[in-house]
Amino acid sequence: MIDGRLLAPASAAWLASAGTLLLLERLPMSSDRAAWSARALLAFLAVSAAYAVLALALHRRLPRGVLVFVAGLLLGASVAAMHVHSLSPDPVAGWLDARVTATVQGVVTGEPIVRTQSRAAVWQQPSHLEVRLATGRVSARGEVLDVDLPLLLRLPADARPPPPGSSVLVVGRLSTIPANAQVAGSLTAEADRLLVVAEPGWVDATAHAMRVGLRAALVGVPPRAGALVAGLAVGDESLQSTELDEQMRASGLSHLTAVSGGNVSIVVVLVVWLATVLRRGLAARVAAALVAVAFFVVLVGPAPSVLRAAAMGGLVLVGMLAGGRRAGPSVLAASLLLLLVMAPGLAASWGLALSAFATAGLILLAPRVHDRLDHWRATRRWPPAVREAASITIAAQLATAPVLIAMGASVGWVSVPANLLAMPVVAPITVLGLLSAGIAPLCLPVATALAHAAAWPAGWIALVADKASGLPMARLPWPEGGWGVIAIGGALIGALLVRLLVRRAYPLGAPRGLLRVAISLTTCLVVLWAVAPPDRRGWPPPGWFLLMCDVGQGDAIVIRAGEHAAVVVDAGPDPDSVKRCLDDAAIETVPAVVLTHFHADHVGGLESILSGHDVGAVFVTPIRDPPEEADRVDDVLSGHGLTATAITAGDVRIVAGMTWRALWPRRVIMSGSVPNNASIVLVVQVDGHVVLLSGDIEPEAQAAISTDLVAYRFDVVKVPHHGSRYQHPSLTTWARAPVALISVGEGNTYGHPSTDTIADWVSHGALVGRTDQGGDLAVVDEGSGLGVAARHGMLPSS
Repeated sequence: MIDGRLLAPASAAWLASAGTLLLLERLPMSSDRAAWSARALLAFLAVSAAYAVLALALHRRLPRGVLVFVAGLLLGASVAAMHVHSLSPDPVAGWLDARVTATVQGVVTGEPIVRTQSRAAVWQQPSHLEVRLATGRVSARGEVLDVDLPLLLRLPADARPPPPGSSVLVVGRLSTIPANAQVAGSLTAEADRLLVVAEPGWVDATAHAMRVGLRAALVGVPPRAGALVAGLAVGDESLQSTELDEQMRASGLSHLTAVSGGNVSIVVVLVVWLATVLRRGLAARVAAALVAVAFFVVLVGPAPSVLRAAAMGGLVLVGMLAGGRRAGPSVLAASLLLLLVMAPGLAASWGLALSAFATAGLILLAPRVHDRLDHWRATRRWPPAVREAASITIAAQLATAPVLIAMGASVGWVSVPANLLAMPVVAPITVLGLLSAGIAPLCLPVATALAHAAAWPAGWIALVADKASGLPMARLPWPEGGWGVIAIGGALIGALLVRLLVRRAYPLGAPRGLLRVAISLTTCLVVLWAVAPPDRRGWPPPGWFLLMCDVGQGDAIVIRAGEHAAVVVDAGPDPDSVKRCLDDAAIETVPAVVLTHFHADHVGGLESILSGHDVGAVFVTPIRDPPEEADRVDDVLSGHGLTATAITAGDVRIVAGMTWRALWPRRVIMSGSVPNNASIVLVVQVDGHVVLLSGDIEPEAQAAISTDLVAYRFDVVKVPHHGSRYQHPSLTTWARAPVALISVGEGNTYGHPSTDTIADWVSHGALVGRTDQGGDLAVVDEGSGLGVAARHGMLPSS
């Protein structure tokens, strides 16, 4: 028997709080949120008062469970409305809406986070640093307000923000942050507009010195292993490369380096084990666990995610130590209620859902899974430690699968064996990393020795992630989002119905012949799905010579250069999409990569091209703008032993029977967008067809190459700049072609592609293909002419 009496009110409070936050966050302006949250709070309080009176009058007539559940709903909704209202006080709400310049005095409450802006929605914005700031005083428009608000301080990427705990005075521009329940808004400032008023206290200074010391101690170790040591010890994921991060996610190991209840649980379990070995009593073990949690919070920093992890991991484990498994659900529910009251903004976060579901799985499912493993013929002879580890891993995976699918993450079969292989070395890495961090401020050589010792087992985890992520069906082709959760529910109901029907038809057990047939069919389906998943069958079509990959708001074009070989022009905004495109086309060798310009939506996926393929050379534009993205490309290339070669107008290359000539750039155009107008423009001749690849050039550069364009008869034109309105009126005449392709993200915020641009190409007789409507696009030589195939949907009839 387990004690689950608090689960109902905690679940009700969580649902109501999350729903209220999501509803109020949809309001775009802070002043609107403040007004509506105040109305909602008054309404909830009025309903709560009426409900309290009704409950007192009818408490013996209504079931106690109903009363408690409704009380939880009202509690969650009220604290969420109060939280949103507290983030938008007057007159700060108006200042945020008006984006006024303000002077803010506050305390830095977290380590800086680098935002590289490699996603489509922000591809034109420069990289920057984000630091959480707790305000004490805000001054703007002649008014001074003493107010405690959490703000997100945004600084240039090359700034050196002060350590956590520093009191600062900042002059910057306020602005709203839509759909964010953790901070009131953002404050954007230049580095020279930030003044440190007071240094951090000894606690914050010690924690910062330990984190910096751990990084210094990891100098000289293999980068992948060092990144994992920092992640496992203190939750620092900043050292992880894009490739390692992707492999950790694909193999189901990313939770090891994320600041979550799992990290706290490892620390607490180790400390409790040590106290048990020293023969300390229950009170001493509980005290040791609390000290361990407090130490971890100080070391990592009191960010909301860390507080959530500490509460969910520390309180639940300590509660289970004090009350056993029977009290586990009640402790979990009490922790949820405490978090929702103290930090209502966490209610709508995926992190809280993952922590809660994983902990519930460990409490409720792990014992059942362990019992099945003890009695199943295939596993009952496993060593007890392996069965215990397997039960914990399987229970956590099963419990969190609905949340992972709802948030769009992948699930796969490799996560269980990968976690079993990685689990034995997680504790040593964590302990050695924490010891290294603690000793580093006092004696760096000893800390370095400990860090290097931790790097050896960390290299094993990196190897497991690398190999597991490359296995067939590492990611199950399951729908994402709400439909994926519904599909899970349908699959479970179907499995239960099949089980009931089999039991009714064969009360004494199913015949062996039927079992063999079922196992054979299941095996065949799994193998077929692994070798040729439904989304890859028949793609790309036979005879293709050019693919425009659907990478969202960005560019990635694949030009066939032989069997399993292709030249890639631009790398898209992220590694996942371009990797999928190349894998589906079975590309193994890339003789050349051309990056037309340095915007993140054209270079963000470079790492996946270099890491998974034999790359010959990389060509770039000579105009290094934006500079931070150009530097990032250099860093990625140097990690693979490559350097970029700049090409300009007149460059001619022959690669595997394919020839290109560069028409642009010849010079720097200062009008319009400098990076866009610096795009490399290529005329590619492949399989007897002439293709114009125009990057993101705008009307100024289009006019500059007009005399070159009219000298060709193009078969395919890549419409520049995602089909935006920035097109020269005569471009469709200069570069007339029967096929015009537009790489553009569905639902992008820039209004791409322009309806006028599409109409102009159609009026000149071009078939216009768009990746936002058709997905990946393939240009095929059908013998009698060109054909264009869309992976999803249909091409327009005109």
